[in-house]
Amino acid sequence: MGQRPQSQMKVDRPSSAQQLRPQSAMEKETLREQADWSKLPLKAHPMEIITAYEKLLIKEKQQRGTSYDLDIVNALAYEVQCLRIEKNKLQHELKITKAKTIHHEQQTISLRKELEQLNNQVTTAA
Repeated sequence: MGQRPQSQMKVDRPSSAQQLRPQSAMEKETLREQADWSKLPLKAHPMEIITAYEKLLIKEKQQRGTSYDLDIVNALAYEVQCLRIEKNKLQHELKITKAKTIHHEQQTISLRKELEQLNNQVTTAA
């Protein structure tokens, strides 16, 4: 009673004919490029980044006729490499500073204990 006949049931169809056509080769290639670019690890070597980006630029030039200056890419990759080196140096310095801080805190605690013991000896002797 509550069911509609099959002829009146809603049929899920694409809203346009474009959705029915298969993806063009260019669209598939673009998707493949995006997938390759997204597979780069976060800590990829700058040369890996340059290579992947060069591939993207070549494909972009072939597909759309646009051209980019690879010197900018190389400069940015060099800057990334320098920043990573600087980051590693700073992390190393931070570890050393933390170790020194812990050592100084331990010395302070032991000196306070020694001072308390001397204070107790003076008060018991007086």
